[in-house]
Amino acid sequence: MPFTARDLLLGFGLPALIAWLTIALAAAMRFGERRFLAASLGSVAGYLAGYWSLDLGPYVPQVERDWLAYAPAFGAVAGLGLLLADRSKLAAAGTSLLAIAAIAWLLSPTWKSLTTPRVARAALWAIYAAGLAGCSMATVPRRQSSRPFPTDERKSGEAAWARPWGESLWCGMAALTLGAAAGLLALSGSLRFGQIAACLGATYLGAAVAIAPGRRGWDFRAFAALYAVAIAAFMLTGQMNSFSPIPRFCYYLLPIAPAASGAIWRAMASSNVPSRAAVSLLAGGAVLAVALGIAVAMQPPPDPEW
Repeated sequence: MPFTARDLLLGFGLPALIAWLTIALAAAMRFGERRFLAASLGSVAGYLAGYWSLDLGPYVPQVERDWLAYAPAFGAVAGLGLLLADRSKLAAAGTSLLAIAAIAWLLSPTWKSLTTPRVARAALWAIYAAGLAGCSMATVPRRQSSRPFPTDERKSGEAAWARPWGESLWCGMAALTLGAAAGLLALSGSLRFGQIAACLGATYLGAAVAIAPGRRGWDFRAFAALYAVAIAAFMLTGQMNSFSPIPRFCYYLLPIAPAASGAIWRAMASSNVPSRAAVSLLAGGAVLAVALGIAVAMQPPPDPEW
């Protein structure tokens, strides 16, 4: 059996609980404009709790792939650049890019069999991760005002309710995508990488549940940056360490599902919530179906001797 009850409890239940509890406490304590930090903090804490509870890697990295333990933390730092955006957009961008470049370099393998220079591989990975982070941050539902009913939503009571549901939907799609990533990584031959992705996915599910009751005013762009940097790290590291016939295209395509879902949600601003949710989920689900479908189709037939 690929996953035991212990794996599900420590690698899924524990991370989800920590993320949910962190956001719920932050909402109750009214941390104000900076409460969005709670989502990133809860996700990193929950992920590390699951990662180390299942002994998925050492505390101190020994080889490049061991830095996956800290990929979400680097993603959180990239998202924290938003704190500097009001003062200096250049400083905000620099902080985010530096965090992405750092984890890209740390994860880039140094095998002698690789012909591409490490700098080039790290740069290409960083470009992809930065682009994914930008798309994710641009499509996640964004806070318009700290008031319960922002000015541009007062004309429609339904629009006012749409905001928290949009944020919850985006987090749910991120959780589903990380779950799909776990499946793809398992198909590529690494159950451990799949467990790592599932640990982070659980924290996004916990976040989706925590904000579903209608906690308006949360800015989840930093949370989206964390997702993008982390899943890019998982997928590209998994691809580099795999000998499966799964095309690289699948590893690059699958992570964009939340961005596709979020883009549809925002484009259908004038529609009712159920319609927006259904079409958004279909858009994200289509991306996942294509990536996973190709991965499954490329699996070699079972050996008749077994």
